[in-house]
Amino acid sequence: KIGELGDRKIDELMGTADNISWTPSSPCSEARDYIKDIILYLDTTLTFTETLDQPLQDDVSSRAFRRVADCMLGLLLGTGPNTFKKFNMAAIRSLEIDLTEMENFARTKSTANKNLVSYFTELRQYITLLLSDSMEEFLEPRTRAKQYPLIANIQQLIALLQKYTGESSGFFHKDEKLKKIQALIKKLKEL
Repeated sequence: KIGELGDRKIDELMGTADNISWTPSSPCSEARDYIKDIILYLDTTLTFTETLDQPLQDDVSSRAFRRVADCMLGLLLGTGPNTFKKFNMAAIRSLEIDLTEMENFARTKSTANKNLVSYFTELRQYITLLLSDSMEEFLEPRTRAKQYPLIANIQQLIALLQKYTGESSGFFHKDEKLKKIQALIKKLKEL
């Protein structure tokens, strides 16, 4: 019951991410309000669970952080209720700031038995790939296995990459990142 209530509240707080701009002119300088609200909620909730047995505390915290991680990943991949049609790198840099804030908070709540940061690993891999200057290395099996083992759904990755709009860099100049992404999409379709 505690878990279900927590899931609903996390979903409600993630719902405020509807207001995120996926094509901002510049990245945010700090974590956005929806992340700050989730952290405040989790900090308060997890403080109240400190009277419970350690295994139950671990279950509550694991479920909560897993839910946040799934919601944030769904936000990026468009698998949740808050989907977007286009994005640029400023939006991804902002999402990275949000993710880093959540990872840092998860570190403070992790225990010897539970590494709560691990729930955010798949999202971290997507963001790392999107921000990479050498995205084409994803095509190399060794690199993919080592750096991006959780990015397994190639069709989902292609769908995400196709939403990249590029950055405005002048009237006739094509964004270099856009060129790289288009080349990567072409090669991924050949896999």
